[in-house]
Amino acid sequence: MNEQQTKNLSNEEQDSPREKLLRAAKRLFIKKGYSRVTTRAIAEEANVNMALIKYYFVDKAGLFETVFRDVAAPLLELIHLAQQKKPNQDVSPYILTQFIERYYKVMSQHPTLPKIIFMALHDTSSKEHAIVKKIFFDHLEVGVSTLNAAFSKLTPEEPIRTEWLLVTCIGMSVFPFVMPPVLRELLGVGNSQTELEALGKHQQAIFNTFLMRLTHQEAQ
Repeated sequence: MNEQQTKNLSNEEQDSPREKLLRAAKRLFIKKGYSRVTTRAIAEEANVNMALIKYYFVDKAGLFETVFRDVAAPLLELIHLAQQKKPNQDVSPYILTQFIERYYKVMSQHPTLPKIIFMALHDTSSKEHAIVKKIFFDHLEVGVSTLNAAFSKLTPEEPIRTEWLLVTCIGMSVFPFVMPPVLRELLGVGNSQTELEALGKHQQAIFNTFLMRLTHQEAQ
């Protein structure tokens, strides 16, 4: 164990029981998904009394929501900034490329998280579905409306449709994290943090180039 690892371990040992539970839950949820993780496993991973989960978070769902909000905070912040624009202020379509950059930066540190989100949104009867929907969709509904309003000012040539630009963006952002291993190997897409961040910059550059072309057309 090197000096930095020893220092990190020492800091973790000094953390409060709440911080230990959050860190342990984050590791387990991201590794296994919500349904395959028990409160006992989280408590054992954190090396704290299981009763403290109820004390701090009420139950596993409350703990999952706290962890998810913490991980998603940088993305929600960007959506929030777009929402705070005054009615007479235009939101630049380029905010979407900023979102792609931040999304890849966050998710490259937690590459299995998009798959957990994807699965949760499909399983409408699950607790995690309600949590993910609660956290993201209240923000996203306004964010989508704001961005669509920004895109509506563009007039791309057919068959490009402005109302589908977000679909393109989501596909570019989500698919690399949820693609099956066999396809990942075929396409040569690694899942290390460095490779995923590099892919994010590539995707951002592609979308930027596309938007520059559209805005240039508008200026002519």
